[in-house]
Amino acid sequence: MRIFIFFLFLFSCAPSEDGGGRITNSPTNNTNNGSNQDDVPGADPLAPYQWYLINSGDNILGYRGFAQDADIDWSAGFSYKGNGQYVIVSDGRLEIEHEDLFSNTSSSLSRNFSTSSGGDGEDPNTGSDIDNHGTFIMGLIGAVENNSKGIIGVAPEVTLIGYNYLDSAQTTSQTLLNYESSVTGIFNYSYGFFNCEVTTTMPGEIAKLKSESSAGNIFVTAAGNDFYESQDYCGGDAEISYLGNSNFNQFKVPPEMIVVAGVNGESLTTIYTTPGANILISAPGGDSRSPMLSLDLSGCNKGLSNSSVDSSFDRGENDLNSDCNYVIGGMMGTSFATPVVTGAVAIIKEMCPSCDWRDVRYILAKTATYDSSIEWSYDHPLGLDLASYKYHEGFITNAAGLSFNNDLGFGVLNVNDIIDFINLSGGGVELNDKRESLNIDGSHFYQSGSINLSIPDNNSTGVTSSISVDSHNLSIEHVEVEVTLDHQYLSDVGMDLISPSGTSMRLLYINSEILMEGEHTFKLGVNGFMGELSQGSWQLKVVDGYPNDTGTLKSWSLSFMGSKWNNTSSGSPSAPSGLSNTGNTISWSDANSDTLRFEICIKESGGTCSENDWIPIDHSSSNYTVTKYRNGYWRSIQSSTDYTFYIRSISPNEDESSTSSLTWSAP
Repeated sequence: MRIFIFFLFLFSCAPSEDGGGRITNSPTNNTNNGSNQDDVPGADPLAPYQWYLINSGDNILGYRGFAQDADIDWSAGFSYKGNGQYVIVSDGRLEIEHEDLFSNTSSSLSRNFSTSSGGDGEDPNTGSDIDNHGTFIMGLIGAVENNSKGIIGVAPEVTLIGYNYLDSAQTTSQTLLNYESSVTGIFNYSYGFFNCEVTTTMPGEIAKLKSESSAGNIFVTAAGNDFYESQDYCGGDAEISYLGNSNFNQFKVPPEMIVVAGVNGESLTTIYTTPGANILISAPGGDSRSPMLSLDLSGCNKGLSNSSVDSSFDRGENDLNSDCNYVIGGMMGTSFATPVVTGAVAIIKEMCPSCDWRDVRYILAKTATYDSSIEWSYDHPLGLDLASYKYHEGFITNAAGLSFNNDLGFGVLNVNDIIDFINLSGGGVELNDKRESLNIDGSHFYQSGSINLSIPDNNSTGVTSSISVDSHNLSIEHVEVEVTLDHQYLSDVGMDLISPSGTSMRLLYINSEILMEGEHTFKLGVNGFMGELSQGSWQLKVVDGYPNDTGTLKSWSLSFMGSKWNNTSSGSPSAPSGLSNTGNTISWSDANSDTLRFEICIKESGGTCSENDWIPIDHSSSNYTVTKYRNGYWRSIQSSTDYTFYIRSISPNEDESSTSSLTWSAP
């Protein structure tokens, strides 16, 4: 059984700036109901308090942490509101019959893994009477508009499906079923593990994520809420805080998973958001001065809005919440930033039905915004800085002109800019076919091999290793790094990846106090190189930020996902010719003098190749021994069965030749 944490903060303190984009906490009291908007009439009476949609900068229900336009630039006048889109909210208890949800929810498609094996039609509204987490999230995404009840969702015309997964045993089969639905849709996962150590995935989980994404589904998850947190959550010292890294949840590494960070009512990074190079975008998640407003479990005897809390609004003493069906106090976290992005994805899909998960990633990154006047860099939060080494650099502008920050990704969600972007692009974007630098067994094409480099102790110079990327010239959409480290205390280790263009992205932060030692292999997703070209020398720099404990960089490897969308076409190269076979070994000739690589696809006789079926082969190759063919997954070939071998040449500008093929019977 996997134990997930809820990304939910319930403290009552107000933040103050610490000189940068990151905020810290100081005590305050937010128990009053002070607001000049208490009795605002309208079709959705609580809409004026949804600062994350439209932020006037005014106080809301006694909370004071707001700035004008620090929102997602949403308008009730938008023509697009998620119509025709399915959104699956995987969480714990989900009250799909809530007064502000039921006309937008599907009971026939919902599932309750805690009471069944995961079939459609199970009511997910079981579990703890204080577990409002999933219901709150559903409201942020798709609360009904113009029903004279409560709030408005970001995409108020979606169809919502509830999966009660967190209350289940979380077996392998349940986890895999949690990635699929009877309909194609957008999945919201507002949960994860504490990041004081690397958490691996279940067998088949990443393959399932990739196959379901290829089938048209889109997955959105929360970065995490342990910017710093007690080691006690992972069996360590309760008096010591660790600094989390969102990449340590390994199911959040692949590009198919859109990872979301949280900002507050002033569009500043929150004190809780777990940073990571895998974050794509941020959205309002609130903080103690600007909590989020959404749905609670119905009634004053359930959920977090009840007669025993401090806030008069949450006690049901405000006419707009007399039944305690809504809640605001303490509601903050990347859990709640995630559904805001999910709602925006539903709008993208309504406007551009042909847009897949790659297009959605690209649109979100290109339209995200941030305040460049803010100093986003900061020193070590625990005071464990290393001389001549900047702990956090803030926003880094890459060679393609895109700016990235491990705290916010490419910036804050802007729905109005998304709509304008799609309209100006004629209803969609064209990224060309996806290409990945993965071998047939799923391993990385580019590998350092065993290098066993000693990492200088307590030294900002560190050690650097290089890998030459000579067979791919992709316009990068995502980079995946796999690293093997052996260190007496991995907390000391910091790590940067440096592109051929000289752009440096931080993968690990020094002196994190994570609970890992000895040899570990793990993967790290990196989004900040989007738009740069992959060809050239890549460097991995590893530093040790604290004296005494030492270690070794044993090996590392690189994988790229992208296409040729930022390349200048030079015309198609010649196709490989003269295909022949000896047994299962296929040979060919190449008339090109500058082939970047070959790509091959193997199918049962007559099968056609999709973009996911091609794998790269070194440009110097002239033959290949076939051991597997592709049919959904790579499978071992069988004797006396006919197969077709497809091959094409790729030029230095990522133009592909026509396809040559050979059909043979496996001996």
